[in-house]
Amino acid sequence: MGAYFAMLALQNSNVEKAFFISSILNIEKLILDMMIQANVTEKDIKKQQKIETDFGEVLSWNYLIFVGNNPIRWNVPTNILYAENDNMTSR
Repeated sequence: MGAYFAMLALQNSNVEKAFFISSILNIEKLILDMMIQANVTEKDIKKQQKIETDFGEVLSWNYLIFVGNNPIRWNVPTNILYAENDNMTSR
């Protein structure tokens, strides 16, 4: 998730080129995918604020709202090293 926060912090900077390793760039999609996997709705997470999943992740309403309100605008040539068996993010 460091790539997301780096992109958020640097999106208005003069970055020439970026390299990320097995990065999760769309945190909102990741959270929404985990909500589907955990059979949790936005209504559920808003009401409970935090929900621990069976697969060991905690879903947070505040975090979902934060990433929804802070989209990335990234126009930097970027290379991403993607692990073959990475099950956290899609290509």
